[in-house]
Amino acid sequence: MKLAWRADPRVGDRSVQSTRQLARPRGTMTGKDLRRKLRRQFGCVEESQEGSHVKVRCGRCRTTVPVHAGEDLGPGLIGQIQRDLEPCLGRRWLRRIR
Repeated sequence: MKLAWRADPRVGDRSVQSTRQLARPRGTMTGKDLRRKLRRQFGCVEESQEGSHVKVRCGRCRTTVPVHAGEDLGPGLIGQIQRDLEPCLGRRWLRRIR
């Protein structure tokens, strides 16, 4: 991890901080996080994987979750995954896992 000197306004002096963001903005999720939560909390099964795209099945519903290293899923993609799995997991299932 690369370190850089930055001024800390709270302290008034220079301190070492990481240039990498440690916390993601609220409401964002990586594909890896979503895949793990679907498997653990809802019992979904991973059918297959092609490259970085995992096909997930929950009951009779299926969707594809992209698992790109360190990239957050966009709001449109999260909405589409939610719509794909809604008949099997119930309405607003995504709000229960955050």
